[in-house]
Order: sequence, then C-alpha cells, then structure tokens
Amino acid sequence: MKKKGNYKKVVARVVFALVALVAFVLCLVAFKGGDVAKKYIEEHDRELLGREVVVGDIDVSLLHSAVTVGGVVVKEQDNATDFFRFDTLFVDINLFDLLARKVSLQHIHLVGAGVNVLQRDSVFNFSDIIAHFSKTDTVEGEKEASEPSQWEVGLSDIQLRHCNALYKDLSLKSEFDLKDINLVIPGVYFSDKSTDVGLNLYFPKGGKLHAQMMYDIASSNFQIDAQITDFNISCVEPYMRQGVRVGQVRGLLDTKATMKGNFNHIMNFTLSGTSSLRNVFVSDDKGRLVLSADKTSAELVRLNLMDNEIHLGLIDGEGIASQFLIDKDGNDNISYFSTSPEAVARRERRDSIAESLPDSVRNAQRGNGKQLVFKIDRVDMRNMSMHMSDESLSETFNYDAANFCVRAENISFDRANDVSVSGRLGKTGSVSARWRGSLNDWSNQNVMVTLTNVDLTEFSPYFAPVFAYRITGGNMSLVSQNVVENNSLRGTNQLSVMNCMVEKDKSVENPEFKVPLKTALYVVKDKNGKIDIDLPVAGSIDSPEFSYRKIILATLKNFLVKVGQSPFKSMAKAFGAAGSVDEMPFDPTSASLSVETYEQLNKVVGMLGQKPELKARLIQKINMGDAVADMAFVQLKTACFLKQHPGKSAENLEIIDRNDIAKMSDKDSAFVAYVATVSNTGETNPHKVASAVYAASARQEVDKLAQARAAAIRDYLNQQLGDLAANVDVITPEGESEEYKGKTLLKLDLVAE
Repeated sequence: MKKKGNYKKVVARVVFALVALVAFVLCLVAFKGGDVAKKYIEEHDRELLGREVVVGDIDVSLLHSAVTVGGVVVKEQDNATDFFRFDTLFVDINLFDLLARKVSLQHIHLVGAGVNVLQRDSVFNFSDIIAHFSKTDTVEGEKEASEPSQWEVGLSDIQLRHCNALYKDLSLKSEFDLKDINLVIPGVYFSDKSTDVGLNLYFPKGGKLHAQMMYDIASSNFQIDAQITDFNISCVEPYMRQGVRVGQVRGLLDTKATMKGNFNHIMNFTLSGTSSLRNVFVSDDKGRLVLSADKTSAELVRLNLMDNEIHLGLIDGEGIASQFLIDKDGNDNISYFSTSPEAVARRERRDSIAESLPDSVRNAQRGNGKQLVFKIDRVDMRNMSMHMSDESLSETFNYDAANFCVRAENISFDRANDVSVSGRLGKTGSVSARWRGSLNDWSNQNVMVTLTNVDLTEFSPYFAPVFAYRITGGNMSLVSQNVVENNSLRGTNQLSVMNCMVEKDKSVENPEFKVPLKTALYVVKDKNGKIDIDLPVAGSIDSPEFSYRKIILATLKNFLVKVGQSPFKSMAKAFGAAGSVDEMPFDPTSASLSVETYEQLNKVVGMLGQKPELKARLIQKINMGDAVADMAFVQLKTACFLKQHPGKSAENLEIIDRNDIAKMSDKDSAFVAYVATVSNTGETNPHKVASAVYAASARQEVDKLAQARAAAIRDYLNQQLGDLAANVDVITPEGESEEYKGKTLLKLDLVAE
C-alpha cells in the first residue's frame, strides 16, 4: 500500500476540513438564521472551502436550541461529480452553557453521508482542500493555539448512520467500497474525561467491522478493540501484485485485536489478539495453485515494537496444500510467483536509496538496538500436502507428499526447540522427523529422521538419466540420527533397500554416470535381496568423516555369501497356487517392521489387488527360547548403557542410543566389568548371566513386542487395502510358541476361497 506514513496526516486534515465546514454552518445558523446561512455559504463556498457547495434546507429552532440541515453536497473540482454529501445533520446546542464558557453540542446525528476518495500516486482528490486550508496556517495562529484555552468543549451523542465511503487507487486499479457505516460516539471531551467511540460497518464484498475506542484526552492514553468477521481477502489482490505474480485470491478473514498505547508516543503500543483464515486460495497469474488452506489461525499474545518483542500463542492450521512445478525449461512456479518485475524494481530502488543515506541514518533505521524477543508457544499444523511435478526430464516426474503434520512447542531464538514432522510419501512411504536445537546456536543440534517403505519406482524419471536404467522394483527405509555437540558431529545413518530391480535394457545410452549398475546391485544385495548400508559419521561439522570401510566390508561379505547360497524364494508363486507358503525372518527383539517385512506385505497387497477372492494368514512363528535369550541379552546391555549414562532412562532412549547398545560387544572391558557386578553366582558368560537375571522380564517384553508388530501390520494393511484387509488374519500363536524350535519368521499361508 502506498504512502502509509501519510495516511494519518491526510485523514486528520480531511476530518478537520469537514468539521470546520459543519462548525461554520452552525455558527451562521445560530447568528444569521437558516435561509441567510444557506445563501451565505453558497455565495462564499470558494472562499470557505475552495469548492462548490450546495446546501439544502436549514431549520433553526431557538426554542429547542436545535439545528437541522437538510443536506449538503461538496462538489469535485470539475463542479459536476460529488465529493462529499450527507442527507441530514441534526445538532442540539445547549445555549445556557455558553454563559459558563462551555461549548456543549448534543445529539450530533449525521445520516446518509457519503465520500469518494480517489488517489493517483501521492495525489488525492481532496489535495486542493488541504492546500486551501493550509494557507490560513500562520505563525501567529500557531502561537495562539499553543496558549491554554479557558473554554470547556464537550460533544455528546455523536452518531453517523447509514454512511458510505468509496476509496479508489487509480494507479493500482483497486478500490474499497464501505457500505452502511454506523459510528456511535457517546462523548468527546476536551478535558479530563475519556472519549468512547464505536464503529460498525459492512464491506460490500463480504464481512463486517466492529470497533470500539477509549481515549483519554488528558493523558493521551487509548485502547482500540476491533473485530472483523467474514472479510473477503480478495480486496488485497491488487496490493499483492506489487510484490508477487498473483492471479486469484480468495478466503475469509476473522480478526479480534486490542491495541493499547499513548498518542504522545504513537509507536510505543501493545497489540494482541487472534486471527483466522478460512477457505484460502491463492494462484499465480497463470492460474497455478500457490497455496490453499481449509483453515488457519494464529494467536498474538503481545507485539511491541519499542521492546522489539513478538510473542505468538497457538499457530494452528489444517488442510494446507501447495505445489512445486518445474516446466520443460527448468523454471519453477515458486520462483516465478515470487519474482515479479515490480518487486525487483522496488527492491533495487530501496537498496539504491539505502546506500545513499548517511551511516547515522542507516544505523537509526536498524531499530532501537534491543535484541529481538521472538516466541511461539505452540504449533499444530495438520493434513498438509505438497504436489511435485518435473517436466524438464525425458519422463515427467510426479510425486505427492500428503497428510503431513507439524507440531512444536516453545519456539524461540534463545532456547532449545523441539519440532516433530510426520507424513506420507508417495504411494506407500512415510516419514517422521524430529529436531531439537536452538536457532541461535548451531553448534548443538539433534536431528532424527525415519523413512519407511518408500517406493523406489516412483523415482525412475530421475534415476534413469543418471544410471541408464529405470527402476522396476524396490522399497527403501532409512533410520538416521545426527547429533552436534560443541561443533562435534556424531551420527548414525542406516539405509536399507529391499529387492531393488532395474529393467533389462538401458533407457539412456549416455547416462550421467557410466557404472555397471546391474552388477553392482547384484554384489551389494545379500541372499534375501536386501541392501544394508551403515553410514556412521563423526568429526567436526565443517568436515564430517564417513566410514567407507564398513560399506566395503559389508559388500564383500554379501558377495561371498551369495556365491554359495541361492536367493530367497519368490513369493510370486503364491499368486497362482492355493496353499503355497512364503516366509520372511524378523527380529523378535524389535517392534519395528523391517524392509523385509514391508516387502512381503507389499506383495500381499499386490496379490489381493489381483485376486481379491484369496484369503491369507500372516503368522509370527517365534522360537521363544532363542527370542527370550536374545531379549535378555539386550536388556543386560541396556542396563550397562544406562549405568554409564546416568542422565538416560529406558523410556527416553533415542535412535543413536539404541544403535550404541546394539554395537556393544560382550568382550568390551566396561561391559565385562558390569556383568561381574550383576552376576550372583560368579558366572562370567554374559549370555548366561542375562538369562539368569532377565528371563522373566525378557519373556514379557517379547510378548509385548509381538503384539506391537501385529498391530503395526494390521494398521498398514488397513491403510493399503481398506475393506480387503479383512481377508488377512494376523496371528501370534502363544501355546505352540513354547514348542516351536525353528527359525523365528513371519509365515504367509494363502488359501483360495
């Protein structure tokens, strides 16, 4: 918006001009009578106001000390169109108060007033009126105005009813048309009493405003309470075009705000309140979606510019959607939207002006020197989505991230923040992430990310140009935590890929990297078709060190194992033959589903999609003896870890902690010493000590984890299959588990109906 800084002066001068005209009318009426006053005003309108003025009937009642003006019209400079008009003005004057040097105007009622305000750049259609009145400002007048007045002035029961105001910015081609404005001011006192002002108006494009102001003229203290309901934000579209390439803007705004301050120090005010937007839609000038939202809201606890403080309460949102689009030339829609020619030119002008200013002025513009105090109590954003499309590739890439949630509490610059993010990726994947750290201290951070069951085939448009082959199968999971403490990085990144497959023949003859991809995939896969990569990182955050040695050793191990063993049997045979069986091993000491498990579940989903008449049973076959022994050993190592880290507990172990526990060797000196303190019989074998001490709790934990895995399997099948999920029974046998001595595995039985 243009010339915001001049609005206060402009409004004050216009109000002064109109009040002066009304006061002059009343004075003429009081001393010369209605007809004489009307004739005088119309003959001297140019002298009084610089414009043509048409006055209606003026009725004077000396008995009731009241004046009624039947209508006034102030013309534009062209003497043809109307600038300001009103239908009726009624004023009740208390003549006896004049004897006590008091001016008391009561029941000031203005009905049917209308004003048309036009602006082109910095010139208004009333600029000539301001210039006309400014000619009367003299030094002598200023001196007289500075002297204390002996008169007491009071205005009571001021009402504006059914008034209208039209504002047009001819440069921006925008307008605000305010209809049916109703303003009620119980009293304005130029003494030690407070002024109470009420305002109600309706916006023609939708919405209404109610405002109330309390003002103490003696102390200059004020409080403004305002409420806007159902305001159509399409009115801001012309102003957005000054900064971005906006097309359409839709949405409804509700706001409640309170401003407190003092007019002697106008910038030292405190603002608080709440705002919400509903059914928001913003597009660029090509009609492409930029942002949409079902609803968003924000609570402003306190805003004070002098204290440099911004304190937000709850920021809430639901159904927020956007998209990131790349065209054939590599240009994206976000950059296009945010780089309008007008915005670039304005930034260049602003930077040029800033460079020409003296250092003292630039330093003053940077603020009052106080550090910004910024705080958000809570963030709760739900059901967010993003659509991504890239047409710059030989094959268009389309991807959807949906059902994202962002939650955080106590966000600020000077303390550790805790932010959690979760959502769906593509057709089958999911992500959860958590960040703990300070925005002012990047030397101490904690970032955890988990990607689960991400379908790799959806990334073929990017994969083929780089490696020559399209991806035809595979899913990926990633568990990662990276901790920075005093600029020292320590992290674990465990990447797992199941059954990654590529097409037989090349899609691209001249890829970016010429590598023997098919041979490489064969080497890095284990006998079950799994790629497992552990990427620990450590060192300074300026130059982190990756442990490539582990990757090379794991690759060599997988190659040697593969030479002597056949790959895991394919579940595809089960698609066409009833009663056939497939199996997949799992870790009974973990509640998480591995990529192997998800691979099997994805095949079950695909199978039922092709043959919905089939029914399946997924059975957790647990070798309870081995599982309890393994769980007891895990609990023994966990107890040792907690002993070494007094600030930790079993309930708040993080990814990196569990990774350290898993890597703990029974030959570690610290672990061996701890086992000796736990053993009551003198036994030194850690596995035997673990079974003796933790057998009962380990059995309970194994059962608990089995139920958790079963619940996770059911949730995933319900998510992917809907009603067809009822065709799959997830079973965790209890009785036969004690007798079962085979490998712990997830067994699939398929039965044709």
